Amino acid sequence: MRILLIIEPSDRTYITMSNMPPLGVLSICAYLREKGLHVDLLTRNVRAGRKPIPSGYDVYGLSINIANLENSMRTIDLVKEKDPGCVVAVGGPICTSDPNRFREKNGVDLIFIGEAEESFYDFIINGTGPELKGVHFRDNQGQWIFNGPHDLIEDLDRLPFPAWDMLNPGEMTVCPRKRRPITGIITSRGCPSHCIFCSKTMGNKWRARSPEDVVDEIQWHMEELGSKEICLWDDNFSLDLVRAERICDLVVERGLRVSLQFPNGLRADRLTEELIRKMKRAGVWYLAVAPETGSERTLKRIGKGLSLESVENAVGLCRKYGISIALFFMIGFPWETADDIEKTIRFARRLGGDLSTFSRVVPLKGTRLFDMIERQGGFRSERIIQTHYAQEQTFINPHLSDREISKYIKKANRRCYLNQKAIKNLLSAFSFRDLARMVMFALRTRNI
Repeated sequence: MRILLIIEPSDRTYITMSNMPPLGVLSICAYLREKGLHVDLLTRNVRAGRKPIPSGYDVYGLSINIANLENSMRTIDLVKEKDPGCVVAVGGPICTSDPNRFREKNGVDLIFIGEAEESFYDFIINGTGPELKGVHFRDNQGQWIFNGPHDLIEDLDRLPFPAWDMLNPGEMTVCPRKRRPITGIITSRGCPSHCIFCSKTMGNKWRARSPEDVVDEIQWHMEELGSKEICLWDDNFSLDLVRAERICDLVVERGLRVSLQFPNGLRADRLTEELIRKMKRAGVWYLAVAPETGSERTLKRIGKGLSLESVENAVGLCRKYGISIALFFMIGFPWETADDIEKTIRFARRLGGDLSTFSRVVPLKGTRLFDMIERQGGFRSERIIQTHYAQEQTFINPHLSDREISKYIKKANRRCYLNQKAIKNLLSAFSFRDLARMVMFALRTRNI
């Protein structure tokens, strides 16, 4: 059976600063190859539009997220037009949180839920049937069947390293970065937190690779791929502090001189001084923390489960040890008033992160936030906004108009960046190339 996995670019590449490595797909490729199967990979998110989609495959798989949804939908039509008898499989975060969207899409034959290494292999070997778990599929009458979720992979160490040899690491772009080539790894899956805006596509149960396996992969990236910098894309890297510290210790003990960053964010309440100190020694130069808000009222309602004081402490520790820090905020929750947003802006300015990102709230299907808005009849349409930097709101905030929320996002950016201290921090923390990208991003999204 001939298998082709496809990664489409963002629907709005003109505001994309990074093309994140498709680690989930690379892991599936490595798993299938370890089982003796042949699989090809087409990364159209790199140099978008230059790579035509070949025909003649039995199975075409697409990894879909909120950013590349529209491009992926068009590719499904194109694939079915060229190879009408092929099987089209979709997976990824948005497929897990909103499978019904793809049940309604002509041309989709399989919808994979959550992590798909084992379920994809099960389908290739045994086809569809009552034993196939973690997959929505059609029966002989064309009716959709779902036999329940697949068991989570508990022992992540038994998975092979993702198949980085199937792409060119030199084409991966992450902003900001210190060195090239830059690659990425994931050291754990799942998150036990209860944030109402997160769809948690890897499940609630946190599962972690051993420190030895993680550092083996870091060393492999350096020696086999020539990596100079590595992003750790975990949702909850530091949940186990002993494990996190051990990973840092092993990097130092093995003499691995590599730059490390955590662009996806770390929980502020899981950043101790001892961990930050060890991170710095291991080569960590940049990390993100996501307080989401500066309003105590909003913080309680979103279920983040941390305090604003823990965020201030994390920023202080990063400053003490010379680690650049980014802060992620969300503006426009359905209950928020002007006072809540003003508190967020004041909090962000007081913290003085090297980067402060203010995103419009986007309720994703499958989250408690989405369900709450739907129950209250607050959605304006069924259309999903494709990016957190959208210029319009899909739901009604009874306290603030779309225009007012947009003004607050611009105000937040201006208050946090258009001052002497912030500009000095930016110039000392990031390269001119990255700063230029950030400025172009702000202008294109009209958020400054």
